Amino acid sequence: MEGQFKLLFDQMKIEMDKQTNIIFKKMDEKLEPLIKENETLKNRIELLEKKIEYFEKEKRKNNILFFGLDEKEDSSVELFEKVQDIFKQDLKITIEANDISKIHRIGITKENKIRPVLISFANNWKRNMILKLKKSLKDLYYITEDFPKEVLEKRRELKSKLIEERAKGNIAYIKYDQLVVKEGNLIQEKRKRDQSTSPATQNQAKKPVTSNALIKENRRNAFDLLYNPNPAGPRGVERPPPQKRNNNKVYIATLNVRTLRLDYRLEELEEAITPIKWDVIGLCEVRRIGEEIREYNEYIFYFYGKTQGMYGMGFLVKKHLKDKIVSFQGISDRIAVVNIQLTGPKQPWSIIQVHAPREQDKKLAKEKFYNDLTELMQKINKNVIVMGDLNAKVGKKSNKDEFILGDYSTGDRNDNGQRLIDFCFAHNLKIMNSFFKKRKSRKWTWLAPNGRDKNEIDFILAKEKDVFTDIDVINKLNFNTDHRMVRGAITNTNNNLRKHIIHSTNNKTTTTSIPKNILSDLRNKLQETDEIKSTQEKYNFLEKELINLIKSSSKKEKTNKLGEETLKLMETRNGMLGNRRDNKQKIASISKKIHESIRKHKKEERLRVLREQIEKTGGINKGLKQLKEYTQWIPNIKTKSKKNKNEKLTAKRLSIVKVATEFFKKLYTETDSTLPAEEEKEIHEEEIPCILESEVIKAIQSQKSDWEHLGININGSNLNHLRFADDIVLFAEKPSILQTMLQQLDRESEKAGLSMNPMKTKDKLSQ
Repeated sequence: MEGQFKLLFDQMKIEMDKQTNIIFKKMDEKLEPLIKENETLKNRIELLEKKIEYFEKEKRKNNILFFGLDEKEDSSVELFEKVQDIFKQDLKITIEANDISKIHRIGITKENKIRPVLISFANNWKRNMILKLKKSLKDLYYITEDFPKEVLEKRRELKSKLIEERAKGNIAYIKYDQLVVKEGNLIQEKRKRDQSTSPATQNQAKKPVTSNALIKENRRNAFDLLYNPNPAGPRGVERPPPQKRNNNKVYIATLNVRTLRLDYRLEELEEAITPIKWDVIGLCEVRRIGEEIREYNEYIFYFYGKTQGMYGMGFLVKKHLKDKIVSFQGISDRIAVVNIQLTGPKQPWSIIQVHAPREQDKKLAKEKFYNDLTELMQKINKNVIVMGDLNAKVGKKSNKDEFILGDYSTGDRNDNGQRLIDFCFAHNLKIMNSFFKKRKSRKWTWLAPNGRDKNEIDFILAKEKDVFTDIDVINKLNFNTDHRMVRGAITNTNNNLRKHIIHSTNNKTTTTSIPKNILSDLRNKLQETDEIKSTQEKYNFLEKELINLIKSSSKKEKTNKLGEETLKLMETRNGMLGNRRDNKQKIASISKKIHESIRKHKKEERLRVLREQIEKTGGINKGLKQLKEYTQWIPNIKTKSKKNKNEKLTAKRLSIVKVATEFFKKLYTETDSTLPAEEEKEIHEEEIPCILESEVIKAIQSQKSDWEHLGININGSNLNHLRFADDIVLFAEKPSILQTMLQQLDRESEKAGLSMNPMKTKDKLSQ
């Protein structure tokens, strides 16, 4: 009976568990949409909180609080007049009525307590000027910024830490709601001129009189070097004004190239961007695997990719900015960043190149992309530019609060566009394309596969709209892609950025032999110098004639990397780009021919160079060196932290150079010598000769058993070879046997890593 009860109890328990699981499952099904909705609401609340925080900050950015002013005024006008007099007397700043938008006291009126005065300025620069000069106020008064309540609480909490850091001797100050600490030993002492000593106390060596005499003798009259007046006027036809590039601008551009997987596509792009102005170009869909930095003649090429045949990011940076590059960093297949010093001695710029998922892509892919981008925004420099193929249509302004959009955005907004707007709100980024008025034909950046639909989906984003002086779309870029290049111009405030630019070309100057008739003319002209008495005039005459001689006896060989046939095809395609819709098939066909032509030209050029070097040197090493088009950089390196000595990966160029320098310094100062060849034999299980001669001996000895009965019989012994360092002489009674010995030696040499030189191999036949 007891067993039956137990069995019944177990069955009831199993049934109860089933019912419980069913109930929980139904509850989970009902709760799942609520949980998702809750997460969505959380994200929106976080975004709204960030927007509120931003608006609160924007609202107070022109405000100051004035403390210590007696509360005796009867109206706001009297209060303004009091403040106006104090600023004029103490700060020497004149404040007009139109400079202030509002002025009033804040807080509840209490006895024996003076309320502060809130002053809101119409513009930011006047407020900043007053804050800079606030120390000039009398002790009765003081001025502070207008902070929100939460920020004031944070600043109070940070005051104790501020005192601690200053006690340690560090430079510390509170910036908004953060404590900034700098080590005290980083202060550079002001350089002062040493006091000059009296001539009586210091014996100075007298300069030789001859040097002054030479200087006076070689002086030139500046008027003799001036051009004669232009007979056609200051801007006449005979002498037009020099055409110089405006070096006060830095050009940042973005382009979806569709693929640069093969080198011929990169060479085609290099030819296409030659006629346009650019300094940094961000690239989408490079489709190269791995991470590399390559230094070419004219630019630095960086790429990063993980997925075979898809996505991948990259940058092209002009050679004159080489020393300004701080680091390259690949974040994912869709995000890469270059940190570079662009304008002025301020903090470097972070240029982020992105390729956002398409409208029809999965929601998870979009969320991952924006999460990665948000995480990166927390780590980069203050000066930031985000650009690339964002696959978003932002449309026109929906309300006046959308300050991130300008007045010149077009079209309708889609889901990706709203995501981009939310991201810009969260990080105070402005969509720069919308702030510059352009024709509708100069706005679109992507042509749909049907050849009709055109959309603006490539953008450049920045925190300050005054950063860029212009954003334009390059219409006729002679490159096969369905995207158009978007380019922005930044005003360069760093005068040293282009100071030492030398515009290099691929042209190689070769000097030919000087013709005899030119030399005879030079002799005749030199005889004319006998009539010239002044040494300086003789020197000037000789200098002029030698310069003319050098110009006439030198020639420039222009190297054509793509070939004449390719350039003609590209010129033909360039004429079709004006009407992409009707010429779509023709453009695709001619682009295919261009790729084939580039490959053919490169192959012919390679064979030509190798053939020349084989004829000159008997080898191909110099030819391979000549064909190498780039130098490879180290993209990143492991460094050890001084505090915890943990290794971390860094991409900063200065850190990489420092680690490499220390490595080679340690390598070349090492006192231990390498082990001799005899000791190496004991270490390795298999005998590996250490020098070329040993390798040759090994190859010969391996054939000893096969060659015992070969060679020439001398006094009962067979002589089959002689060795002279790495040169070998083989002996045989018949040419056929000698041929067999050569073939066997060649096979064994290849096993040892050697190759015979056919140019130096000779045979002799004795009668």
